[in-house]
Amino acid sequence: MLDFNQAKQAILATNKILILPSNPLDGDSLGSALALFHALKAMGKNATVTIATTIPDPLKFLPGTELISTNVSAYSDFVVTIDLKNIKAKNVRHEITENKINIIVTPESGTINSDQVSFPELQKNFDLLLIVDCATLEQLGEFYKQNFALF
Repeated sequence: MLDFNQAKQAILATNKILILPSNPLDGDSLGSALALFHALKAMGKNATVTIATTIPDPLKFLPGTELISTNVSAYSDFVVTIDLKNIKAKNVRHEITENKINIIVTPESGTINSDQVSFPELQKNFDLLLIVDCATLEQLGEFYKQNFALF
């Protein structure tokens, strides 16, 4: 007999839950994901279902398909932190050129050194991932490829 206590405790201890059905999407994976979504919502959880493809027309009758997202980010914004404890920033701007974003900080006086610049660890947008109807992580398609480090 399977012991589901660990999964139950993880669900009870978290709030932001991402549900991932397998790819290619079929009735089993989508139905399981939506059933889990509705159960978690009934528990007061902040649940999200994401898929990498469009929902096939024959499955659009399932309750909640209109709430499914195809573009979910697993991480929060990328942040560049500059320690200004001895410097006042006069101006902050950015410019986008070709494939680069330049963040320009103009100090009132003095200079900003590289040891004052840091890159905080990315924060996850979800506390828990629940994967349904999936034999291997590769079946998660693009989401797995784009968020490999998450797994």
